Amino acid sequence: MANCKVMIFTEDTYGRDFIKELVNRMKRLGVIDKSVKVKTTKLAGVCNTKSERQIKASSTSFDRILIIVDADGGAIDDVKSRVESHIPNFLKSKTRTIIIKYEIEEWILESHGVKVKGKPSEQLNQYIKKLRGDASARYKKSMLPTFANDIKFEKVMHNESFRQLLEGLNC
Repeated sequence: MANCKVMIFTEDTYGRDFIKELVNRMKRLGVIDKSVKVKTTKLAGVCNTKSERQIKASSTSFDRILIIVDADGGAIDDVKSRVESHIPNFLKSKTRTIIIKYEIEEWILESHGVKVKGKPSEQLNQYIKKLRGDASARYKKSMLPTFANDIKFEKVMHNESFRQLLEGLNC
């Protein structure tokens, strides 16, 4: 669809900024169509009545709605059910729920060939220390958007949630 408009909801501000940077990079590199218009915003909460209002408000201005949520190692189907219970029936056909197995940092690790074992943000912290050769180096969530330019798409394509994002942007 030419000039497709996509609204992407993320769980937090840094995730929103990361996805925004990642989508812009995908456009620049031709991974997704440059004509796709994307807006990213923070979801009020996974189980928050305001979230339903946010989703409804997006329905008239956007062709597709993507909701990206971390499972934090929990059951993906349970998290997906909780999120989808807040999507009005009339919007289910244009809404895609993307559940990340742990957290979005897993895309960064996998992109660098690091096997995810445990909490990805903690593992990324250790990886940064090793990479920089500095025991005092720390990963902070505020750094997340800067990693969008480090994602090696060919190495993260096997990740189901990443593929779902690409499919969701292909409208």
